[in-house]
Amino acid sequence: MNSKEAIEQSKRAIEKSEEAIKQSKKEQQIRDIEKRLELFYIPAENIMKVADEYMKNPHDTVNFLKMDDYKPRGYENQSMSDEERAVISTVEKLKKIEQYRFLATKETCGLFTKHLYEEENNENRIALSESIEKDVNEYVKRLYELKQEELLS
Repeated sequence: MNSKEAIEQSKRAIEKSEEAIKQSKKEQQIRDIEKRLELFYIPAENIMKVADEYMKNPHDTVNFLKMDDYKPRGYENQSMSDEERAVISTVEKLKKIEQYRFLATKETCGLFTKHLYEEENNENRIALSESIEKDVNEYVKRLYELKQEELLS
């Protein structure tokens, strides 16, 4: 083998290594997005959707039972408005996935913290719900793009 062939062989080996690194990064991105969706976004989105449905029709028995399935300590015997019930139930349920909030975008994490610990109100619930929905749509779109690229390569 002469030096020219050795150089060509080295170039091909470098190209293969670069392709493997690129593929590995894509696979890592896919795993990262799937983890974010599974542990934080999908549960949070489901919680927010239940509250949104309840606010649209609070007198529907199914919606009421979904909101009233958990009575937070201190609220057991209090009557609440529909808005208060949605906010309190949402906050209590979101606390169950709080340990995964670091998987959210900076904006969503800030809204999550604000809604849970600063101001439990309907405006913050709506802002959080919209931010979660926006993030989910962006992550699903990116996941689709990555998987399409993976299929094509």
